[in-house]
Amino acid sequence: MTTEAQTPVPAQGSDRLAHSVLLTTITLAGARVVALVAGVVALSLASRYLPVGAFGALTAGMAYASLFALLTDLGLSTAATREISRAPARERVVLGNVLGMGTALAVVAVGLGLLAMRIVYPGAGYAATREAIEILLVQVVVAPITGAARAFLIARQRGYLIACGDVALAVGMAAFTGAAVAGGLGYRAVVIAIAAGYVVQALTMAAIALATGARVQYQHRTAIKLMQVALPLGGVLLLNYLYFRLDVLLLSWMKSDIDVARYGLAYRVIEGLMVLPSYVMLALFPSIARSEDDPARLAALIGVAVAGLEAIGLLVAALPAIFSPQLVVFLGGQKYAAAAPCLAILSAALGISYVSGVYGNALMALGRQRTLFWLGIGPLGVNLLANLVLIPPLGPSGAAIAVVVSEVVGLLLVRSYCIRVVGSPPGAPHLRILAAGLGLGVLAAVKFALPLHGRPVLTIVLGGTLGAVVYAALLLRLGGLPAPIVDRLPLPTWLLRTPPRA
Repeated sequence: MTTEAQTPVPAQGSDRLAHSVLLTTITLAGARVVALVAGVVALSLASRYLPVGAFGALTAGMAYASLFALLTDLGLSTAATREISRAPARERVVLGNVLGMGTALAVVAVGLGLLAMRIVYPGAGYAATREAIEILLVQVVVAPITGAARAFLIARQRGYLIACGDVALAVGMAAFTGAAVAGGLGYRAVVIAIAAGYVVQALTMAAIALATGARVQYQHRTAIKLMQVALPLGGVLLLNYLYFRLDVLLLSWMKSDIDVARYGLAYRVIEGLMVLPSYVMLALFPSIARSEDDPARLAALIGVAVAGLEAIGLLVAALPAIFSPQLVVFLGGQKYAAAAPCLAILSAALGISYVSGVYGNALMALGRQRTLFWLGIGPLGVNLLANLVLIPPLGPSGAAIAVVVSEVVGLLLVRSYCIRVVGSPPGAPHLRILAAGLGLGVLAAVKFALPLHGRPVLTIVLGGTLGAVVYAALLLRLGGLPAPIVDRLPLPTWLLRTPPRA
């Protein structure tokens, strides 16, 4: 163990903070584009190569294994980020305990996962799902490495380097899946390829953290205190996971692997787009944690984040909904055409999640994880009830509707509580954003009116590009973005209209 002095995390002024947020968000968003493309490649290769039922078994196995990977963290990495941001001198000890406790939890989680698998997925009918789970549980083993590295990089205001790990995960999955498909190696090889991506991500994150100065030191007393802080947050993360994976698990128990495959294809498209709010809030996390005693600055930070992500969320939700028939056929082939309504419905939930994600992440940064846990029970209960009611008659579309309903409930609860804690943030220009969104409505009308069947790639690329450009132009001209964002956009002044300042 080494005892050299820690490098403190510096406080940031508004200009430096803006630069840090912009750098982190742009870097992570750019990496997400690369990762999304690579993820699309892996998803398309797997869904086209495997029979629909086998892809459904793989989807269920991924959802199940990811649950036990979450049990290795239980909020430790997020709690560590907050602790390091507030007390940089304790960085080494905090990281050591995150890694040590995470490894111990991983051993327990793998054992529980294998034991519960025999109960949840018994018999010959679930053999393919069990095989996927057994292989994919490797992500549980490497998850503590990724979590500790993420905590270190976020607290050091170098969250943009997490992009390397995200890209490594997606590109690794795509490359290994491509090799398995090209070699005609079968279902097991495809599952191994997916699992290998998580190993590549962990190794990449560890290498970056070590090169950036991460060191660890275990201390039993700190482990106990850190776990006490983390457990309520772990409960929140567990609720969130069940909330976002309960639909897949229930479908796998109540419907066929074919239904799971169709829902899984649609959900993977949405899942790849859900991370942007966390990227923005990841950049703001240390600043929010340090602004707890400055209500005005805190409300301003949250207000800008809400307005910006509301504007982005409308575009990101509208395009998959408009082009859902082309997207599912492009990704999985004509055999997945029935998944289009499911994707369109899930797109609405995606847009809502962009706004609720701001409030939820802000409350985590402020250490309000205990209340977030109780707030999460309501949406989870609504999600469970809605799934049980809607899946039997509607199948995958019923599961998608359940997600939308519970997203609305979750947004109302978390927004109300955040306002009670922080105060009302500056209001977002809702009407201007909605007016800009009318351009997307025109695009949808034109798209449905034209005979574009049989050319999904051309339709998606041209239509999506046109819609994004028109929406962005209208958004800027109508003043749909808050002033702190507009002021830093390197665009000609004739295109920009700065909204009134609060």
